[in-house]
Amino acid sequence: MEKPAIVSAEEWQLARGELLKAEKELTRAQDALAARRRRLPMRRALVGSGPRCGRPAQRTGESHAARRKSRGAMP
Repeated sequence: MEKPAIVSAEEWQLARGELLKAEKELTRAQDALAARRRRLPMRRALVGSGPRCGRPAQRTGESHAARRKSRGAMP
């Protein structure tokens, strides 16, 4: 890897200004991408579903008592 050139303060300031401009553009692009991610539509989460679960999916709004009853747990 080559070492950076030694330049005058004015040249350094110009290069630094260009770098800051590029960094601001990148930050704005990342912020826009994050905003798109936050606006993605959502899905209702299902608890207890999946290939290893072995039982039907349950909606997250189901009460704890209803889940216990459906599994045959003691009251």
